[in-house]
Amino acid sequence: MITKQKIYQNGDEICLRNTVDVSSAVDAARRVNEIDNGGWAGDKNERIQLMGFIPPEFWGSDPWLICAKRAELEGNQAKYQYYIQKFFSVWKQFAVNHKKRTWRGAVLLG
Repeated sequence: MITKQKIYQNGDEICLRNTVDVSSAVDAARRVNEIDNGGWAGDKNERIQLMGFIPPEFWGSDPWLICAKRAELEGNQAKYQYYIQKFFSVWKQFAVNHKKRTWRGAVLLG
């Protein structure tokens, strides 16, 4: 949520500065991480694994999310997923910790 906006002039440029409150997304990610189920939601027939929580204000300003939105509009799901994962590698406080299952040293997917 945008908590404060400031418009000012810097030489010939007019700048807008937004201050946002991202505590709800950080709290949601923390709660899911405390449950410690690896971010899984739903029942056994329809399960999804959460990657994390993205504040809505970030979609217009974060470069990874802008690229992800463009890739989604182009229909390229692989690039979309790549950019979303890059976002969560930068903004770790929004990410959900996933458990990795291993068998004899190999990571099992799924």
